[in-house]
Amino acid sequence: MDADDIATVIDTKRHWVILGVVYLCILAFAITLQSVPPVLSLSMAELQLSHTQGGLIMSLFALPGIVISIPAAAGAIKDVTGSYQASYALMASWALLITLTMVTLGWRQRQRRATTYSGSSEERTG
Repeated sequence: MDADDIATVIDTKRHWVILGVVYLCILAFAITLQSVPPVLSLSMAELQLSHTQGGLIMSLFALPGIVISIPAAAGAIKDVTGSYQASYALMASWALLITLTMVTLGWRQRQRRATTYSGSSEERTG
């Protein structure tokens, strides 16, 4: 066996180790996502959350994966187009989308609080 054959064997074994680590990470992520639904109804009752807010809590578990994948998608676009401008545009559009979503959610929450406090029956009769 020469040096090239040994390097090939080591690289092949390394690929299987990498595949195993990736598989275990995905499995751990799936188990984490499946841990929320059994306790969601209890959490919603304890915190007096609506079904919409409970769904938002469920969705937030996927948010780190989405945020982490943005640079990978930008790198893939750069590889295809050969231009950094395309990857920067993608990252800027993601940042804009996330910002607009957070602003909209904050605005809707303020509107909901304003109508709840101003329209409660206890304040009108009291």
